[in-house]
Amino acid sequence: MENRLLHDELGTYSEIPDIASRESQLARIRRVSMDKPTPRVSRPAWRGLTKQVNQALLGQFPDQIVRIVGKVISLRGTEGTIDASGPVEVHLNSESNMREGKFVEIIGKIQSDLSVRTLTTINLEGNIDMSLVDQVIQLTHNHRELFY
Repeated sequence: MENRLLHDELGTYSEIPDIASRESQLARIRRVSMDKPTPRVSRPAWRGLTKQVNQALLGQFPDQIVRIVGKVISLRGTEGTIDASGPVEVHLNSESNMREGKFVEIIGKIQSDLSVRTLTTINLEGNIDMSLVDQVIQLTHNHRELFY
């Protein structure tokens, strides 16, 4: 019977004289590859699934990272207020570049006083219908199995 060469993941070639030993060689290769640790990718904690909320839902998610869309009402140094179907106080980080009268999406952590500590902000263009945003938020919370 003709011998064949098998190249495994370790970069070596092995002679495989018959089917039975070839199958055992393949099983060994699979075990070796399964034992390798999966590389972990580091990323910010807020990446992934963050709940979309408005002012009325802030109290349901204390000390959690959320997304909130609103119109910037006022800015005072490192603090501001947005209208997210009600006023929400936000604590800005050094990278926040919000402007009064413009819409933003804030990814941040809800504080004990129901203010939001900003992790990142996304400036939104145009005029946003906040009633539609509220409807989307209600849908996502009423049908969590589809969204979270």
